[in-house]
Amino acid sequence: MTVSERYPITGRTRNPSPFLVLAIFLVLGGLAGTVSAAQQLTMGSAQIGSGDIQSVTLTLDKADAGLSGYTFVVIIGDPAIARIESWTPPTWADMTQNGTLPAAAMNAKAAALTVTRVPAGSRNIPLGTATIRGLSPGTTAISVSLTRLEDNNGDEYIPSTTVADGTITVTGSPATATVTPLALPGQANLPEDPLGAGMDHDVNGDGSVSFSDVSLYFSNFEWIQANEPVALFDYNKNGIIDFGDIVALNEMV
Repeated sequence: MTVSERYPITGRTRNPSPFLVLAIFLVLGGLAGTVSAAQQLTMGSAQIGSGDIQSVTLTLDKADAGLSGYTFVVIIGDPAIARIESWTPPTWADMTQNGTLPAAAMNAKAAALTVTRVPAGSRNIPLGTATIRGLSPGTTAISVSLTRLEDNNGDEYIPSTTVADGTITVTGSPATATVTPLALPGQANLPEDPLGAGMDHDVNGDGSVSFSDVSLYFSNFEWIQANEPVALFDYNKNGIIDFGDIVALNEMV
């Protein structure tokens, strides 16, 4: 008996077993399930009265491989409408750092020293909270520019992470509360406004605006940032105390 007689070829293709099809489907489905979907970073929104403050939190929806740290920049779109007054880092971070505040934009950095701080599979992870002060009526975006967002293996989440910006809406009239300057260290007189500009260009309070005011501002730059009302010393009107104010003051001399 020949092989062909013992195992006749019928020319028909046998249909696969339904059980085999089901098994293949389950295997492929399981493999697909191992591919992580994109993460989303969401910045909160707020409605604030002029001169008031309110907090917004930045949240990562999930960290399938945990989270070890981040660096990013938080940015207020229109610094005339609102500014970042303070920043509270997340409780899971063992090491944190952020830029000088108040400001319209701020760098933030945080790191966890152990993988148990934000373990794999974590959900709705807070990355920090910004306290926002409303300055004048209007609406502006509060956005995040990511630099690094790493899992517990040191791999980057950024290529697959989307960012949802928040919105800050400031209502009402600009705050009209009286603000009073402090005498700078070593000075007997309060700063004054001899130009009638609504800002204290006469930093040493001697009745005139001169280069000595520029020099005094520069020497006490950090102290002014920490202690003086921004509205009185923000000569370039960008919502913060910065070196641009020294330039603007020098141009008044």
